[in-house]
Amino acid sequence: MKLILEIIQGQDAGSELEIPAGETRRIGKDSGLSDVSFSLDPAMSLVHCVIGCDDGGGHVRDLNSMAGTWVNGQRVTQARLKAGDHVKAGDTIFVARIQDDAPAEASAGAGAGAGSGDAADDISPENAANARERLLAFLKQEPLTLYALLDGAQSGRIVRMLSEQGAEAQSLLETVDAPELHDVAPYLVQFHRHSKLLPTVIEKGWGQNWGVFLTSAETFSQLRLHLKRLLDVETEDGTPLYFRYYDPRVLRVFLPTCTAEESRRFFGPVDRFIVEENAESALYFVGGPKPQLVKVSLKNPEPAK
Repeated sequence: MKLILEIIQGQDAGSELEIPAGETRRIGKDSGLSDVSFSLDPAMSLVHCVIGCDDGGGHVRDLNSMAGTWVNGQRVTQARLKAGDHVKAGDTIFVARIQDDAPAEASAGAGAGAGSGDAADDISPENAANARERLLAFLKQEPLTLYALLDGAQSGRIVRMLSEQGAEAQSLLETVDAPELHDVAPYLVQFHRHSKLLPTVIEKGWGQNWGVFLTSAETFSQLRLHLKRLLDVETEDGTPLYFRYYDPRVLRVFLPTCTAEESRRFFGPVDRFIVEENAESALYFVGGPKPQLVKVSLKNPEPAK
């Protein structure tokens, strides 16, 4: 299944945006903060809304945009999308179509996210729960302070959850000067030894690309400064880019391509990054003179080295 958004008004009118099941796209004016940017739309916010597709069809969530997100003429905070719905973000209007690519002979019980290539694998609820319990046990054994980088744009509940639980957390972006980024920024979160937040983050976010875990002996403030610097990168011709390395789908592809020197600079005070490969396995990227990758099965776990 995929959600197809045809642009019928505004920049790039006549073109289409495809979103496969299990994936989302940030829509906005800023090309660094958004997956799909409309830089010429004067009414579009830097990050305006996030639109995604799942087994139930499409969905849209407004990201505190100035002009609002509208579905069929009604301003919405979030809404489900069905075929024929009109979505307005800024001055850009999309028409939604739902395309089911499943073969006719496929059974009706085919799992959610199968074939999406991301962490939402088709596993039983019991196996998923057992995997999360094993992950929690692993993380509690970490000798250094455990942190997470959580992507506020992945779910509307992330920032709300951090606020409600009084978590020791801070955005990597300066949201005081750009309040529209408050709910979509990456947040550094520190977990103490008996944290009640950690089980909640694993329960709700593991397998959903909420972010990555990491360990460090550095202070919160110094670690934040290092991670904040990693957001800004340049292409070979000097073009500045915003690097969403805190997305596990990005980090697990990026780190294996690094040279030893690139890895040293990227890790800095980070001892290891812990990244979901799928709902039942984790990748431990361990820093040092010779960076290591250790795959940990949460079905039959062995201690990370």
